[in-house]
Amino acid sequence: MRTVALMSIPRRKLTKSFRKLTGRLRKLGENFTPQGLKNLNSKIMEDNELTNVNIALYALATLNGTTKKVATETIAIKCFELSPSRFSWRLYPQYPDIEAARIALFDAQKEKNGSLVSGRYGKTTGTKLGDGWIFTPKGIAWMETSQPRIVEQLNKPAKPLKRTERDKRLLEVQKSVAFRKYLKDGNCQNIKVYEFTDCLEASLDTPPHLLRDQIEKIKALAAGAKREQILNFLSECETVFNKTLGN
Repeated sequence: MRTVALMSIPRRKLTKSFRKLTGRLRKLGENFTPQGLKNLNSKIMEDNELTNVNIALYALATLNGTTKKVATETIAIKCFELSPSRFSWRLYPQYPDIEAARIALFDAQKEKNGSLVSGRYGKTTGTKLGDGWIFTPKGIAWMETSQPRIVEQLNKPAKPLKRTERDKRLLEVQKSVAFRKYLKDGNCQNIKVYEFTDCLEASLDTPPHLLRDQIEKIKALAAGAKREQILNFLSECETVFNKTLGN
């Protein structure tokens, strides 16, 4: 193959080629600006094509992942039931593939994809939470919008969100001393630490990572029920009790 020396190319032609190249790179780079990432994320998560992430999120919803954490293996089994061809081993298609479900859940957790779920895969080690996944407030809103499309594409009957357990837990938060003080004062400045942990159904000895886990669960419940007052209360608690939460 003959190699052409760079110096042998006319300057005018080299400049023109360089401009074309930079133009293409600039156009490509638009996808990596904040707005470009937002548009790209919108295309990934709201496209009409049924993705593994869509299926994994729908599986989590059918397993009441809006109100509690669900183990990765349990989600993988449900994904396999919904779409065996996508969530099975290549050489042994009769077995569910947990890795396919894990990757889909990790993708759904990424900030660039909307941070639709919260959780991790694996056993509890040190201060890390144990295995399991739960919808974030953004994820609940996304699922409520996207579920009809996913159900239609999967040709599966829709399962209504479980409300009894959710309403009961939110009522407990509203009855707590901490929340009543928040309503009276309009802030969390006069709430004692033990009153805050009581609201989370925890104690002063509860590790920070478990307290944060409880907050995420209640946030998910409040988002699903559209309880803005509770969401605002929890957000301010996170600021006031940031040391207690280990932040």
